[in-house]
Amino acid sequence: MLDVDNFSFGSIGFGTGHISEGQNLYNRILQSPTALEDFRYVWKHGNPQARAYALTVFWKLDRAEFERDAAEFIRGKTTVSSQHVDVIGSMPASWVVEGIRNGVPSYKQRGHILRQR
Repeated sequence: MLDVDNFSFGSIGFGTGHISEGQNLYNRILQSPTALEDFRYVWKHGNPQARAYALTVFWKLDRAEFERDAAEFIRGKTTVSSQHVDVIGSMPASWVVEGIRNGVPSYKQRGHILRQR
């Protein structure tokens, strides 16, 4: 989980219906009784994509922690690699935070993922 390639929820790959490795790991860890502690570790030691997954857990389980860490994530001008169906690209941390708040964490509702070059 600490070095996942992209931050994605839902199907990836056009017509394949595959779930990303990151989402599979996220779901597995989230089922653990120590999920919040586990994702705190991910937040401290993970790459930007892993940290984005951690933020979604903080949104669900500890809103004060989410707000504090989301502000840090945005201030750091972090770029997150993401995939939505077959669109692979990156988005700024502010889009990730907005997406989490809107219920579409790995895809900016009012825009498009910036394609990788």
